[in-house]
Amino acid sequence: MMNERTRELIKAFIPKFFRYHIKNFYRHCISIKARKAFSRSALTPEWLSEEMIDILHNKYPYPPLISYQPEDLKRSAERRVRNIFHLLGAHAETCHRYLEIGCSEGTVCNTIRLRGKFAAGIDLRFGFKKNLNDHNHSFAQMDAARLGFADGRFDCVFSLASFEHFRDPKAVMDEAIRVVRKGGFIYFHFGPLYHSPYGLHAYRSITVPYCQCLFDKETIMNFSRRMNIKPPDYESLNQWTLQDFRQLWSAYESKVRRIRYYEYLNTDHIDLINRYPSCFKSKTDFFDNLVVPEIEILLQRA
Repeated sequence: MMNERTRELIKAFIPKFFRYHIKNFYRHCISIKARKAFSRSALTPEWLSEEMIDILHNKYPYPPLISYQPEDLKRSAERRVRNIFHLLGAHAETCHRYLEIGCSEGTVCNTIRLRGKFAAGIDLRFGFKKNLNDHNHSFAQMDAARLGFADGRFDCVFSLASFEHFRDPKAVMDEAIRVVRKGGFIYFHFGPLYHSPYGLHAYRSITVPYCQCLFDKETIMNFSRRMNIKPPDYESLNQWTLQDFRQLWSAYESKVRRIRYYEYLNTDHIDLINRYPSCFKSKTDFFDNLVVPEIEILLQRA
């Protein structure tokens, strides 16, 4: 596997635009066989049997654990902030007031504050650290669809790894546009999307990629009880697909201008689409819903 140093060198010498298109072209080529199987598939059987969940669960290993130690959270936040500032380019100098929607423990906001900016963070869950509040940094427990801020309050509104959870993405989009100033920026980076390999967000319990497409809810919940593992939280996901988000961006073209846009393909588990195409065809007729787990978008308010 490629080590961290090699990845950093590639990022330093090959612009993101070219890396993105090279990777996506390569992954598109890999997916051709699965695309053909998908296009020719019938709609049944819609689900696999309950016995198959045990077989597949034993086949796939658990992913590496994500560390939530303070130093690891700090490094992750620094990478995210560097990326936001890089995308903003020269505009980062004129963006002084930031709002993070879905700020979790608040580490990203704190990293922005250390760059001399004001950063506010909101989250529906009270997970941030109270001792981070000061004159340059504030947090509040708040619904992203009903922000308690004045119009045009911020220069940049952003959200990381949260947009696939918001119950009403359109309402969140409306609020983000309302509280950012004219000419200000909105940035979202999120996933995995619901129909992608780990879209159920259950990979800490059920290792099977695409389990939400292969097995019905009752089978998955029964399996969780039988194995004494944490069941998936279906209610925490809006279950939007790539198509849904594309329609959302199109609906706001008169209000925001698209500056950067990336749809990241992942073809790691398309063997499952090849093997059980009807399970996927019965959930969606658009193949890319299955292989685009992640979206990154930078918008500028008109």
